[in-house]
Amino acid sequence: MSMPTFGDYETVGEPIRITEEPGQTSTVWKARLSTGDDSPRFVVKCFSRRPGTATEEKPTTDTLEQDRGLEFLDAVKQLKRARETNNQVLAPIHAFGTSDAGAWYVTDFYQRKSLKEYITLQGGVESKALEHVVYSVVAGCQALQRATGRSHGNLKASNVLLAGQPRPLRNTPLNLIDPCPNAVLAPVGGASRQQEVGTAAVQQACEARDLNAIGELILQLVEGRLIGSRYDYNYPIAPSPAWNALGKDAERWREVCNRLLS
Repeated sequence: MSMPTFGDYETVGEPIRITEEPGQTSTVWKARLSTGDDSPRFVVKCFSRRPGTATEEKPTTDTLEQDRGLEFLDAVKQLKRARETNNQVLAPIHAFGTSDAGAWYVTDFYQRKSLKEYITLQGGVESKALEHVVYSVVAGCQALQRATGRSHGNLKASNVLLAGQPRPLRNTPLNLIDPCPNAVLAPVGGASRQQEVGTAAVQQACEARDLNAIGELILQLVEGRLIGSRYDYNYPIAPSPAWNALGKDAERWREVCNRLLS
């Protein structure tokens, strides 16, 4: 059976991840160049909308599917443009486009995956590693802001990829992936309303999201557990053995975390 192909890239094996959200699905495959390279050194991520069941809603559904695909690709283009200014903290985009399967892009295959897996498997973190994570994430947000006028807007543990060979977190290169599309951050009223108020509202919404998300990344790394929403922790964050494990830096990090979460 032939595997799905996307541009010059062909997928290898079954999908390694399928994420279903209300009305949409993201599918990720390992992939290789279809020009004879046998090594699956890449990943294809494809965004598609699950069709509605109501026949009378089909025109609206088709339009929404097209719009969301364009939003997805718009964010991919922003990431690609920003990486030209800083290729150390942003994931590469080798190709992107649309097909019958949906909107898609190709990036590197990260064998060590993301901070999500690190938090799940490792548990706990040292102060130097926290500094490295925060520095890398902020540098990625700043690179996006310089290149596109806004930062990431979709920071979460699964969007911070661990690059390179296995090594301590403090020495691991980190790459950001999947920034939030502009349309999701735009004021109520859509693109015309966004144009009316300029980019300031989008920039502010992005920055607020990212500051809060960095606080949540710190919390997850220190406590060694994943959180899905603000309902998964009590604010303000109180002292605990996990925070005390940071030693003399414990109180400083907890204060920083609380400021960001506020």
